[in-house]
Amino acid sequence: MAGLLLAGAVPAAHAQVYAGESAGGAVVLSYRQTPETPELVVMAPVVLSEKIQSVATEILALPPVQAAPSPGHVPKLPSSLRPLILQAAQMQQVPASLIAAVAAAESGFNPSARSPKGAVGLMQLMPATARRFNVNDRQSAAQSLQGGAAYLRWLTDHFGADLERVIAAYNAGEQAVERAAGVPPYPETRAYLPRVMGYLKHFQRVFPSTAPG
Repeated sequence: MAGLLLAGAVPAAHAQVYAGESAGGAVVLSYRQTPETPELVVMAPVVLSEKIQSVATEILALPPVQAAPSPGHVPKLPSSLRPLILQAAQMQQVPASLIAAVAAAESGFNPSARSPKGAVGLMQLMPATARRFNVNDRQSAAQSLQGGAAYLRWLTDHFGADLERVIAAYNAGEQAVERAAGVPPYPETRAYLPRVMGYLKHFQRVFPSTAPG
């Protein structure tokens, strides 16, 4: 009698069995069609109970599970910026970890960063935002951090310390968040929010005494 090989366990509810012959002459059975098991030898309908079908339908309808924010590659914080971040945090009463997280996401801690939309500096301030928060030189690290921190302070007060809305508004503007009654459906903002949240977790370890309680 020829030998018999099972290419993987055949599930009890599976209704298809494929067969073939190995190079050594053994009969190979599998519930998948492969070069070694090309011939379909069993096919029968599988009848699932209504309860099982219902549960399967519910599972398939569930939204995909979102992974917890991960900082991934975190831009390195230059030592020269640490005291400036702490100073801005103290003056504006904003966690230093949040200021650092936003600066990391906005510019990668590059004071000379410029965006195609016209944002400049560490905190990527637009001209109108710079004027609003008394920033004269957007490429000045100290002024940019102070202006960005002042904007974060204003957003925190405006949105009742709702961190997700604060971060989304820093990227999209408070009007967009108000219109959406939450995080706006902009791809850029939807990608920006988890990135800043991931950076925030990292910088809460760098500035532990300033982490929000």
